Amino acid sequence: SCRREASWGSSASRKGTMGERPAYLQLKRKARVEETREMDSKISHIQFGMFGAAEIARAAEFEVVENRFYAPSEQRQTTRTPIEYGVLDRRLGVSDKQSTCATCGMKMQDCPGHFAFISLELPVFHIGYMKKTVAVLQCICKVCSRVLLPLAERSKILRALHHPMTRGDAVRLSAVQRKVLDKCKKMRECPHCGERNGLVKKVGFAHIVHERFKEKDSKGRAVHERATF
Repeated sequence: SCRREASWGSSASRKGTMGERPAYLQLKRKARVEETREMDSKISHIQFGMFGAAEIARAAEFEVVENRFYAPSEQRQTTRTPIEYGVLDRRLGVSDKQSTCATCGMKMQDCPGHFAFISLELPVFHIGYMKKTVAVLQCICKVCSRVLLPLAERSKILRALHHPMTRGDAVRLSAVQRKVLDKCKKMRECPHCGERNGLVKKVGFAHIVHERFKEKDSKGRAVHERATF
């Protein structure tokens, strides 16, 4: 009997505490909402891109100007020393457990790794962008650089691209882009400047060719006028 009363009394006290808790939680929740509202912000957009030459140079530790891997040594050694300003420079990180990184001073398991840059003498195509580059060249005039679509058709495509359902759906967006590409491929004259435009395609490993004219001569042989990008 005593145990029951004690138990009942404790439950009653808990019940009273529970009755007071909602008001406290409500005030606490309101304070959190107001605090969150002060820090609330909205991301308008996210833009992805590639570093330019100046940005790469600023972010890199150094420029690679040495084509040798290891420093020359007159004596035969079991461990060779990576040469400075080479691709194995210790400022880029280390590959053995005993050495430390010359940039951050950490061991191999803790160093995140650092990078340098190499200045190229000639432009190099990024193979990952080759397909997209060809698609863009197929959609624009090679003289005035405008999209190969009449103004009315262009406005219609822009409305479709800016539609909320299209912007939030990758499948719809891809379908609109494919539609633009198919229409531009069929255009042989620019609707804006009237210049002749032909087929653009990749030839070989890294050549893009514009076949402005593709007709036949009197003997039935194909005659091409090509411009290589």
